[in-house]
Amino acid sequence: MVIAVSAVLISAASFVAAYVQSEAALRQVKAETWPFLQLDHGNTNETGQERGIYFRLVNAGVGPARVKKFQLFYDDKEVRDLQQIIYDCCVSEDVERAAFWQQLVNSGLNIVTDEVPPIVPDDSYVQLFTFPYNFAWTEETVWPDVWKKYDKIRSKITASVCYCSLLDECYQSNLKDDPIEVKACYPEGSREPS
Repeated sequence: MVIAVSAVLISAASFVAAYVQSEAALRQVKAETWPFLQLDHGNTNETGQERGIYFRLVNAGVGPARVKKFQLFYDDKEVRDLQQIIYDCCVSEDVERAAFWQQLVNSGLNIVTDEVPPIVPDDSYVQLFTFPYNFAWTEETVWPDVWKKYDKIRSKITASVCYCSLLDECYQSNLKDDPIEVKACYPEGSREPS
């Protein structure tokens, strides 16, 4: 009887030890594949020599992020791109937008805009857009202060993202606070995961 009870206790102890070890291994794998997305912006380049407003989606985590849904907002209103933000922040409603944009382009404006790819590798970033300062404004330019206006409002540009790790652990984030773990990422207007 003592041998039988001892065998059961040893088996139970072995089971508990194996379970604890597997849980620890799982936590370690999760920690080694955890993506952490952030929104980074500024008004100078990496060297600090050249002025230019930039926005980047940065993966500061240790694993790739599978981006399922990404949205930009200006003053809590969803926006499509840099052009819309420039119009909303810096151009009066009576200005003809196509002519305004053409004038910016003719002045030498060069805007880099990347789409958010489906996967953002760890320790990397996606350049969402760049608005350089050193374009050639002329005396005839009606809007020489667009860059300065845009620089003042860039803190009002926010984002929302839902992304998953390689282990299908999904997170919803406003890219300022800690992400919230969610069961899945849902496209707008749907109850099904994307």
